Amino acid sequence: MTLPSRLARTAGISLIAWLPVLTSGCIQNSGPDKRDIHSLADLDAELSTRRSAVHDLLLATTMKVEGLEHSGAVTAYINCEPPDRFRMDATKRMGPTLFVFVMVKDRFVINVAIEGKWVRGEVKSQMKEHQELVAAFAWIEERLEPGDDRSIAEDEEDHLTVVTKRGGKPVRSTRYDRATLFASRIVFFGEDGAETASVALSDYRAVKPAEARPGPSAWIPWRIAVTGKTKDGKEYRVDTSITRVDLNDGIKPEAWNMEIPEGAVVEQAK
Repeated sequence: MTLPSRLARTAGISLIAWLPVLTSGCIQNSGPDKRDIHSLADLDAELSTRRSAVHDLLLATTMKVEGLEHSGAVTAYINCEPPDRFRMDATKRMGPTLFVFVMVKDRFVINVAIEGKWVRGEVKSQMKEHQELVAAFAWIEERLEPGDDRSIAEDEEDHLTVVTKRGGKPVRSTRYDRATLFASRIVFFGEDGAETASVALSDYRAVKPAEARPGPSAWIPWRIAVTGKTKDGKEYRVDTSITRVDLNDGIKPEAWNMEIPEGAVVEQAK
């Protein structure tokens, strides 16, 4: 798989994991107010309150990619209306457009401009086929499936860890700082129980919403480091730095256009 296709699928598929660690519902730069969390239900309720503060996001990011085809520096602009709409425009630093990825609900299309083709498919199928790709922005919202079992535990270092199991096997764990409820590490597991990818989240900063839509601030992890192995066992690393965030400033409807031009080369994602 080429880097444009891999990064594009990473961006869209991973919309499923972001938002619980994104917003805080408070404005203090020192961190959100500490909440008393005694159960998984308490944690879910607090994270749901934080999610409600975000209507839409525009993120400007830079990525340093290692261990993947066409590794190097990438600039990406991300539009998001969680949990159902996501767009990513990526370019090679000081170079050509790599791709434009648009996801609406469970479908996505990619204009892989650098390869002169379009790719379309369903998000769920790509999650199963390329679980390691879920990781790059694994902090929006975890999309659960019927029958998933979740548990919570607290360790001696004052962390809360939530583990999601599917069919009795762990598929994901998320570690939260007890004081702030910021996620600091997310781990994904394969069918054999082995770790396939991990995400380190740091440098959280408060971001105020647009003046036209007053409300609580959001806490954003401005640094995200993803490490893992591809299906062929090759190790990779993607370091993402967020350089700008616009919160609740509105996104034009045409951003979600998924129409493929007549006569274009189209592939169906497997």
